[in-house]
Amino acid sequence: MEIVLHLLAKDDYILNEHAQVVLRQKICDTLSHRTKNFANARWIEQFIRNGIIPAMANRVTLEVEKDYQHVLPADIELGCEKFNPRVIELRPRLQVGFSS
Repeated sequence: MEIVLHLLAKDDYILNEHAQVVLRQKICDTLSHRTKNFANARWIEQFIRNGIIPAMANRVTLEVEKDYQHVLPADIELGCEKFNPRVIELRPRLQVGFSS
């Protein structure tokens, strides 16, 4: 949650309490299925950039009064549905060179 709040605040997006609850649940659901090489920061950044923000943009284009700052629970739900936040893993590094 700290990562997502930092990334959203950096771009001046605002989450209300209900949106935070929904987002926390989506994160917990994903983390419960993570594997050994799961990349927290990379996954959450992709979920925000490729799921939540596009869902928010779709909503804003349909609104009469444009609200470009507030992320709503529906944005998170739709973002999750569209992005399908599956676990994104880092591949283990291959060792190059000599080993002892």
